[in-house]
Amino acid sequence: RNSRRRFLPLELALVNEKTPVTREALEALVRVHPRALLSLELNNADDFGDSSRQHVENADIVKKAKRTYLGDDSDYRSITFQLMGFPASRDEAPKECFYDEYRGCSYLVDWPKVEGHLEEHPEEAKVMCPTSFAFEGGCLLFPLEAALKIAHPHVPLSTVQLLLRLYPEVVDIPDSTALYYACCLRKREDPDVIRAVLSANPALAALGGHDGVFQIWENMGLPIHEAVRLPCALEILPDLIEAHPASLEALTDTFSQTPLQVAAELSSQVPTDVLRILLQYGHRHGACAGRHTGGPLFVVADDDNSAMDHIMDTPGMIDEPRVWENTRLAMQAAGAYRTGVSAERMWEYPLLHATVEFGRRRKCVFERVYAETDRNARNRVDALGRTPLAVAIDSAHSTQNNDYGWDDEEEEDFLKLNTIIRRLLDGQIGWPQSGSIPMPSDDDEYAPSLPLHKALHQGICLEDGSEHILNAFPTALSIPDPVTGLIPCLLAAVGERASVKTIFELIMKRPDLIINLCKHCSEGVHSNIGTMASKRQKCRDL
Repeated sequence: RNSRRRFLPLELALVNEKTPVTREALEALVRVHPRALLSLELNNADDFGDSSRQHVENADIVKKAKRTYLGDDSDYRSITFQLMGFPASRDEAPKECFYDEYRGCSYLVDWPKVEGHLEEHPEEAKVMCPTSFAFEGGCLLFPLEAALKIAHPHVPLSTVQLLLRLYPEVVDIPDSTALYYACCLRKREDPDVIRAVLSANPALAALGGHDGVFQIWENMGLPIHEAVRLPCALEILPDLIEAHPASLEALTDTFSQTPLQVAAELSSQVPTDVLRILLQYGHRHGACAGRHTGGPLFVVADDDNSAMDHIMDTPGMIDEPRVWENTRLAMQAAGAYRTGVSAERMWEYPLLHATVEFGRRRKCVFERVYAETDRNARNRVDALGRTPLAVAIDSAHSTQNNDYGWDDEEEEDFLKLNTIIRRLLDGQIGWPQSGSIPMPSDDDEYAPSLPLHKALHQGICLEDGSEHILNAFPTALSIPDPVTGLIPCLLAAVGERASVKTIFELIMKRPDLIINLCKHCSEGVHSNIGTMASKRQKCRDL
């Protein structure tokens, strides 16, 4: 009563003296969660309360269950575990244990011999034994779980199928780590072993290292977090995602990373097709929808980095083919998330548009994409009807670029917005006509705005790129903005980023516009003055 320890249902059921648990209920509790026997300190009939027939029967059931799941000899491991390389004594830790790429106990196991022994002694498939690793706290594993941890050689499919046939309930236990261990060995190349465990109980895709009786050190995420690193990731990831789509949004206990962030952190090692699967399935299942317009690519982990941060900051981005392909893929996916393109068509999103919006104005990225994009591709619009110029204007002060700032001095590795706009409107290699193509309005009540209107509204002054837009379509100077009704020289005076220099230069380019405006204003003022004088005279007469 004074203990603060949490009790399992099996323990509580056995100490209930007022209403003894029935034989059927007790057998069901043991069958569903046999690992609960580990914490059970009730061994004799006297430990179960009174000496009623029911309590005596319950004591016998527990004794039988302990023999079934913990073995007849409490001092020695089962022969199955010994054949897998574990010492005979339960108190002795494996002497030749080492980790294969952070996971897996390495023993040279004769798996056909293990299978032969299990065929003769099928009851041992249910017997748990300690693996005695310090980080496991002395907890016990079933033969299937232990076999899936062994790295040299990896457990073959035939052994896994045999263990599942002899004890199929092993994957139904609430704290089963079978699938998690199956995905942990970094050099596992055969996806069929993982599929065998997953097909036996697809719900294991939602059970990770932090859900077991003990916690597995390192990431402690779901099986998918480990599977992204596997050589067979391309084959097994779709199965894991379909079994538990929510796993795409699941976070590891360490660094709070999604599977995509784990893959992005290893961008130089993860194949492009693996990243493609995570991005496409993430889009299809709406992973992290609403957290950011860039979808799961922009969810920030505990290390203050998003998947896009990891991909864009990978060393050798341009020089290494795999890293460059991953960079292209990530930018296209971000554009598809942003514009609502379907998962089936997301790789058709224009790469130049994606680079302008999500390329973090990295010079090497923009220059390479621009060089690889032909004139027809540069003259495309995206799913929102935006030209590359419109994308540049829209993203000038967006969240994605805030940390980099379009207004900074141009550095060796970064481009100013002015340079981006100039290249996009270049008469020889760009699309100067895009300066006259209206940009889609954010509000359905208003007509589309010209690029110059939108740029000035965004606070992009002439020296930051608006001058190139104006030169591409000078007629815009006399066209009022459909949202505010102001001509450009007046629109430039609106907002916190208003520039006196920009206002003056716009007026000087077409002074006739402001002269006419002043005349109309003057006539209106005189008219108002006459009206007010007439009203005051009438008041005096009264």
